[in-house]
Amino acid sequence: MIFWSRPVILLYASDCPANWPERLFEIFRVKKGEVIMAVFSVDELKKLSETIENPCISVYMPTHRTGRETEQDPIRFKNLLTRVERDLEKTGMKERAIDEFLKPLRELLHDTLLWQHMAEGFAVFRSPDTFSYYRLPVRFDEFHYTGTRFHLKPLMPILTGDGQFYILVMSQKSVRLLRGSRDSVHPVEIEDLPDNLADALNIDEYIQTMQFHTGTSMRQAGRSAIFHGHGAGEDDETHDIKQYLRKIDEALCNYIGSQRIPVILAGVDSLLPLYREISDYGNLYEEGLPGNHDIERPEDIHKKAWSILKPYFDRNRRKAEEKYHELKNNDLATAKLPDILKAAVSGRIDTLFVDLKDHLWGRYVPESGAIFIEDQPELESVDLLDAAAINTIKKGGTVYAVKGDELPDDSPLAAVLRY
Repeated sequence: MIFWSRPVILLYASDCPANWPERLFEIFRVKKGEVIMAVFSVDELKKLSETIENPCISVYMPTHRTGRETEQDPIRFKNLLTRVERDLEKTGMKERAIDEFLKPLRELLHDTLLWQHMAEGFAVFRSPDTFSYYRLPVRFDEFHYTGTRFHLKPLMPILTGDGQFYILVMSQKSVRLLRGSRDSVHPVEIEDLPDNLADALNIDEYIQTMQFHTGTSMRQAGRSAIFHGHGAGEDDETHDIKQYLRKIDEALCNYIGSQRIPVILAGVDSLLPLYREISDYGNLYEEGLPGNHDIERPEDIHKKAWSILKPYFDRNRRKAEEKYHELKNNDLATAKLPDILKAAVSGRIDTLFVDLKDHLWGRYVPESGAIFIEDQPELESVDLLDAAAINTIKKGGTVYAVKGDELPDDSPLAAVLRY
């Protein structure tokens, strides 16, 4: 049963002061003059999605890495905050309370370092008990919303694996992880990732011990430390390299967690097969980038990696679309809103296609299945497309947040069901 009623509000940005507790997720850090990206995970999406407070504001905007437009980004953000202020006034909030509520967001306007190290998009979330902001590799449209929940659909492309991947660049001299999308690439900081082979095997410490006890030269000790772990000869060198690669793999698996984002390997020919042999990560792409990439720019590595991975992403989405059309007449695929909302809540959606740009404001009552559609958002309403996407992600389904003309049916959402 669908009831037609009335309207909600919304907004986005990214990063937050150290004195803000609990739900602060810093997606970029500045380290040694380089912007490092940490992962935005499904767990963080879940925490944001579980917030139910009055009000919850969400703000999204496109940002720029370089050029004169970087100076305009804080001005655009200030303008968005002015619109949010008006929305809060409409809810009946008093001027003093609004000023206090928006204070941490306005303080971001004066954070020069923040605006100097932006990515493609900025998302900000604020409620009475939550303040978090993110610089992300997705170019958002300007958007603000005020309701009793956060609006999270614009984050879907980051979480679904649709065009998101990692590049593990390694040699005996260095290791780095890059996170890429269709259009961007960023260095990623991983805790416990060794800097190189010597760091992984504590060779510097071993060399100092050798020199102290035996007077062995630095060069001789270094060779012994690397190549004579359990005896002599090439097998011991391979053993030490595998030990090094295991430490890389352990750090990688701990960092990515349960996400199934593909990882493409970039490194010298001798390392790649050894890493595949020892790795516990379940989605190493079969083709890699052989060669020494120690001094190669991330942008150049990304270009090579994307040329390999593009068919993979296109193929996965195409297979999902084909599956939708195959099952459409068997009750295992649907474009009906009531069926999709019910299936999303119960965890029955395998794959969901949803219009990234469209909104369908209203309310859904899971207990009765009633849907209230509203022409404009109100404080208690949500974007029902957003709700379907979030529940699908939380229950382990795949979401393709796409443009309207890329949807497999004449509907803002379409789903393949598990059963």
